[in-house]
Amino acid sequence: MPLAAETTQLSNVARQAVATKDWARVSACAMEIRRHAPGDAEGPFLMGLVQKAAGQPEAAARHLQQALSLDGERYDAAVELASLNVIANRYNDARELLHRYCGHLHNSPVYLDMAGEAYFAM
Repeated sequence: MPLAAETTQLSNVARQAVATKDWARVSACAMEIRRHAPGDAEGPFLMGLVQKAAGQPEAAARHLQQALSLDGERYDAAVELASLNVIANRYNDARELLHRYCGHLHNSPVYLDMAGEAYFAM
């Protein structure tokens, strides 16, 4: 199986596992993506979700920031990171991320809602 197809397949499995909160499966998929495609932002993004769900906001933020560093268009990582910044009372950082990525949210009701919640919490 070509590398991109394998990464896509792992990502799809991980996204289904996120929906059911099967964090062990999400973590396993993220680690496989990172092993096969270390330059792909999906692995760090998924690890960020795992760490966030585990109550590890600092580790989650590091992974999400890495995802953004690998792919600056990852609005999902930006909104997740903004949400963590709000929880940590880093409102300026959260606001900056939300402003920068707000134009990307029209296709994602989930992240549009999350962004709205972050704005409301500030």
